[in-house]
Amino acid sequence: MKKIAIMLSLVAVTAACSKLKDNEYKINGTVDPAWEGRVITLEKQGMFGSKVVDTAKVKNAAFTFQDTVSEPAIYYIKIQEHPHEPVTVVVEPGEIDVLVRKDTIVKTVAEGTYNNDKYAEFSDIFGKGLKAVQSFELNNQQKLDTAIRSKDIQAENKLREDRRKLLENWENKIDAFIKANPKAYVNLLALSQLNQLKMK
Repeated sequence: MKKIAIMLSLVAVTAACSKLKDNEYKINGTVDPAWEGRVITLEKQGMFGSKVVDTAKVKNAAFTFQDTVSEPAIYYIKIQEHPHEPVTVVVEPGEIDVLVRKDTIVKTVAEGTYNNDKYAEFSDIFGKGLKAVQSFELNNQQKLDTAIRSKDIQAENKLREDRRKLLENWENKIDAFIKANPKAYVNLLALSQLNQLKMK
């Protein structure tokens, strides 16, 4: 019984120590062991670019950032030697988990808090829509050029209409996401992307 009591006490102490304050965030990063000792920076997006707010070194294939934040904001995690492949994370109170894969850094997803989960959800919707449109354009550009050169108005209009339908479907999915998640911080980005799509 005494051993059990001691173990329960240790668990309680550990839980108390690991509990974050209301305005505190903790980013738990996991990376490839080959990056041992590499410098990781946490940068905050500003009006004139990003600014380094914290640094860490990879130890045992992991790194940690911990501080306080007053409101959700877009930050970037950058790995030494890969400065042009930032990992986007919404820094907000809570524990945020980031698994950085060496070969697909830009596809890294931050998870664990509401806004990061919503950012991941929106990124998936946006990525699939972008891929569909790009694939259509790649597969049909030559057909469109041929239709224009030969003045085949019917074929040209058909291709343009098919592309418009893809864009419209993409817009509808982004719009549905915004309406279903009115409190998501990523809606600022979603609305911007939606407006850009409407101009295409």
